[in-house]
Amino acid sequence: MNEVIERYFDAWNNHDADALIATFAPGGTCEDPNTGGPLSGTAIGAYAGAAFGIYPDVSFETTGAHAAGDGLVATQWVMRGTNTGPLPGGMPPTGKAIEVAGADFITYGDDGVHSVRGYFSPGDSMRQIGMDVIVQPKALGPFEFGTSTHVSGKGTAEPGAVGMTWIKTRDEADMEAVRAGGRATVMEMADAKGFIGVTTGNVQGHLFTAAMWETVEDMQAAMRGPAHVAAMQSMRDGVGVSMFTSVWKPDYLNMMMVRCPDCAIMNQAQPAGGTCKCGSALPAHPSYW
Repeated sequence: MNEVIERYFDAWNNHDADALIATFAPGGTCEDPNTGGPLSGTAIGAYAGAAFGIYPDVSFETTGAHAAGDGLVATQWVMRGTNTGPLPGGMPPTGKAIEVAGADFITYGDDGVHSVRGYFSPGDSMRQIGMDVIVQPKALGPFEFGTSTHVSGKGTAEPGAVGMTWIKTRDEADMEAVRAGGRATVMEMADAKGFIGVTTGNVQGHLFTAAMWETVEDMQAAMRGPAHVAAMQSMRDGVGVSMFTSVWKPDYLNMMMVRCPDCAIMNQAQPAGGTCKCGSALPAHPSYW
């Protein structure tokens, strides 16, 4: 393999962002499915540094290098690593390992690497660390699509209040600020008295939260927590273009039902699980949200 190409992969394997930048000629670029376009200079180092943060032991094994013309090499590789660093968005590491195959088409000269164009499936690594990779349209007819998350509380009490919030963001920076505040608030709520559960969602920059509580008072107490106070302050400081908050109290609640695992009949849920008419033990009472 050419010495320039070897130095390029050595920099990746040594987790040395500065050395990686140094392998590029002035104006040299790097692009792959995760970069969002060509990167150059310090942006290449920042991109590599982010990868080193997520997979601190990341390594590239080159499995073939083929000259494809004057100053052009096609290199096959296998990337391996373990997700022991935080994921984008502040999500905790999964501790799972990845093994992803790919290829780089590299142009170079005596002054260094001129361009790298990498090809691989970005969904492979996400699936291997336990992430869902969902392909869906942004909108279809009257429907808009997005993502959601859910956290259940520890109790099984009936809900006495529902807090509903939505925030419309203007750009990616706005959205990340709302997400960060929302994650901190949910972590704070999870241990709060009377917390039943929460569902959050993002549909094309329109973020919403629906949280259930045993009482209005429990919810109001949680809203005075430092994470929620900080999130609300960020709204006053300029995050978002519109928002709506509200508190809803139940008008009517149907009984919680669970299906018997043996005879498949629905039964009214009992705090300790209970027994079906067929004599089989029923599942434990689930959370209401």
